[in-house]
Amino acid sequence: MTKLEDSYRADSILKINDNLFKVKVDTYQQQFSGIYRKRLQTLWPTLAKSAGKKWISTDNAISIVDKISNTIEGQGSIVIGTVFVSQTNKPSILEELSKSQWEDEKPLSKSYISDSQKFYLEDESGRFEISFRDLPKNIVIVTGMVIATLGTVNGEGVFEAIDVVFPGFAKQKASFQSKTIDYKITDNGNTKNKTHENTNGKLVALVSGLGINLDSSKGEFRRQMLVDYICGQLGSVNSKNTSSRITNLIIAGNSIDSNSSLFTKNENLNGEHNESQPDFDFIYEKLSKLGLEKTNDAKFQDTIVESKSEIEILDEYLSQLNNCVNILLMPGETDPANSTMPQQELHADIILPISNEKNSLHSTTNPTSFEIDGISFLGTSGQNVTDISKCVEGPSLIEIAYSNVLSRIIAPTGPDTLATYPSQNHDPFVLNSSPNVYFVGNMPYFDSKVFKDDNGVQILIILVPKFTISGEMVVLDLEHLSTQLISF
Repeated sequence: MTKLEDSYRADSILKINDNLFKVKVDTYQQQFSGIYRKRLQTLWPTLAKSAGKKWISTDNAISIVDKISNTIEGQGSIVIGTVFVSQTNKPSILEELSKSQWEDEKPLSKSYISDSQKFYLEDESGRFEISFRDLPKNIVIVTGMVIATLGTVNGEGVFEAIDVVFPGFAKQKASFQSKTIDYKITDNGNTKNKTHENTNGKLVALVSGLGINLDSSKGEFRRQMLVDYICGQLGSVNSKNTSSRITNLIIAGNSIDSNSSLFTKNENLNGEHNESQPDFDFIYEKLSKLGLEKTNDAKFQDTIVESKSEIEILDEYLSQLNNCVNILLMPGETDPANSTMPQQELHADIILPISNEKNSLHSTTNPTSFEIDGISFLGTSGQNVTDISKCVEGPSLIEIAYSNVLSRIIAPTGPDTLATYPSQNHDPFVLNSSPNVYFVGNMPYFDSKVFKDDNGVQILIILVPKFTISGEMVVLDLEHLSTQLISF
């Protein structure tokens, strides 16, 4: 594959924030409590200020309780703490290891929600049960979030919340105006615009879930169409003009999917495994989800052999792409990287020698943070949003992604139900500044929306669909931060 001929390839300035999600010390000797303590210490002042502005300014009789243990029954007050949700359907590695060999194995629950679940608010002084009965159903409140609540402790010791405040958007370096464009590409590479807008700005392409797998040619034709389109060898003159404006391609995880063949060869439209199929191996799926897959030596050896060949295919594939465009490669749940968040970058110099020869391949972490022409990006490969979706009922995926930036915590459910590194003095998932663009990879469908706050901060949130399911790529115009969807 050669570079786009007879056309100008746009260029941009890329700045990757390398150290933001780098794990400094790879050790598990310390406890996870340090993460929760640091979150509360970091966000407490912000919540106290927001709660005072919203509630105390209109009612001087209400005050902020400095510690949960000092809450007085029957007295209206503001309490700040960390949420814990007791859900019996959550996976437990201790429960799995303690099972008798005669007990029947069951698949992991697809939802942690149960009728008996309870919410608690806690700090270093103690905890109490809290009721959110009167709050809207689309509000996302999960374990690990730090919130301020207004309410009263009833006679049973339950805090009845009547309102909730989140930390809100952090400050932003630069603002923008966003316009959304619905944009389609036909099988022959031609484009169809539902709304027309004259723009010649630089573009950034986002894709996720390429899902290279030896056992299936599913998506192979679509993947090649993606290469041909980006490199200007597919479609009409207008399509080639559009592709020449793409300066960077972001691959948001799950480029390789060796595990899918070990679970099942069938997926539904949402990208979920179908347990009804006779070849579905939910036991190995449980091992993988709980980090125990390496204890099965035979299957782990098979995975290594398959992954080696799939990595070679990926290396050749990326070498076609980065001959035309800069690539930011993120690891995902099924890629050959550490499973705990934040995932460290793939060692491209070792496993991707062909594509790594060019300076246009940038292997980065998950989550990742970078700037393109001064536009700040924050992105994940989707594990954080997928995990939260199992803990709540009602909110859409875009609302869950919105809750990440509203709560200023990208992955609040880690380390409870999402594997993360322990930390004593630092929580990398707490946001100190808001991005202009927040994207989430490996979602079952595409969506994008601009969210604004009262201080003028605007964040464009993009759900990047899983390519193996949708065959779709998102294109972002850096001039207007407008989203375009291209289907292959």
